[in-house]
Amino acid sequence: MDTYDIPYQEKVTFDKDKKLLFSDVLFDNRCPIDVACITGGEVIVEFQALENTDTMTFSLHLGPDATGPTDTVILVDYHIELLEVYPLPLAGVEVEKDDYECRVLIEKVP
Repeated sequence: MDTYDIPYQEKVTFDKDKKLLFSDVLFDNRCPIDVACITGGEVIVEFQALENTDTMTFSLHLGPDATGPTDTVILVDYHIELLEVYPLPLAGVEVEKDDYECRVLIEKVP
């Protein structure tokens, strides 16, 4: 079980030749941390799993709040879970895509 912090448009290598690319932020309407909201909102990010010449694109969701449920995906022998998306939003501050970073958990499925 390994945790990785992946900046926007960058990739990490796991298990020798497998790579995970944080390719896009599809949606982010999370409640700013300096505001009281009725709902926490959500963020959806897109990844690409790369192995040799094979590519699989998928998205993972984090919500309804920053500590709420996460999505997971199983790719062949690996379980990938989205744990965090940074930065946490602030009221009136627009986050540029280049500023995003994701924390994911990648573990081999027994």
